[in-house]
Amino acid sequence: MDGFFYHALAQHFHQYIGAVSSVASHEPFASIEIPAMTWAIFEVDGDWTHVEELWQRIYTEWFSTVPYELIRPEMLASQNDKSEIWIGIREK
Repeated sequence: MDGFFYHALAQHFHQYIGAVSSVASHEPFASIEIPAMTWAIFEVDGDWTHVEELWQRIYTEWFSTVPYELIRPEMLASQNDKSEIWIGIREK
C-alpha cells in the first residue's frame, strides 16, 4: 500500500503537507497510512474564512440530515483559494 508522507508544521493545529509515495519515509518526514473508506467531499471557493464556514455547516447542518456518521481522518486540500474538505464517513 502506498504511504502518505507528511511533516507537521504547527504545534496546536495539526497541519501537514504531504504526497503519496511508495517508498519508505526518512527524517524529518514520517508516513501516515490512510485506509480505504467512503469519503464525503465538499468543494469550497474562497479564503480560509469560507473553508471554516463550510466546515461548521457540515457539522451543524449536513450531518444532521444524512444517514452517515463521521469516522477519522478529515483532510483538507487547498490551492489558489479553491479547497476540498474530505471527511471519512460510514452509514449509521
